[in-house]
Amino acid sequence: MRLVAGLAGEGPEDTAEWERDFAKSLAAFGWVKGRDYRFEWRYAVRTGNELPDTAYDGLARELVALRPDVVVTFGTTRATALRRATSLIPIVTGTGDPVAAGFARSLARPGGNVTGVSYNMSGVADKQLEMLRAVFPALSHLHMIAMKGTDNAMVRTLAGIFGRSVKTTTDFVADEREPRCRRSARNRTW
Repeated sequence: MRLVAGLAGEGPEDTAEWERDFAKSLAAFGWVKGRDYRFEWRYAVRTGNELPDTAYDGLARELVALRPDVVVTFGTTRATALRRATSLIPIVTGTGDPVAAGFARSLARPGGNVTGVSYNMSGVADKQLEMLRAVFPALSHLHMIAMKGTDNAMVRTLAGIFGRSVKTTTDFVADEREPRCRRSARNRTW
């Protein structure tokens, strides 16, 4: 049986939905949880203040010692801890700019053992914004819903492209994204 290890920043309630979606996707290929693979998670639950960058190192080493077939995580800090713990086991993550984080040599030839989904990459985001401006030249309002810690350079780029101030919202939880988008679009307010 394959082992999928995971490193998360909160408790099991925060990975349950992801794990269900993952299992559903694998089921489409005939993989069954409990028969073909199992999950093993480690959580670094914070109490109050943010965790230091090294808070995940011990948990990452613990997961690597289990000799998983793959490790999944979310975010640059946790992926960095896993990368410090292994250069052999594949690490799948969602992170900002993988080149800037040192996970990839380049987007064309990343190398290494870290792969996944990237968001908020410089260059790519700029191109997406140029395309948005070309498709909607009369756009008068732009509201960007971003993760906490999103680089303000993106907001400045948006403002420069659109020649307007850009509203950003970062104080939300995942369940609030869709309602906020609908409310902002319906009311044209921010």
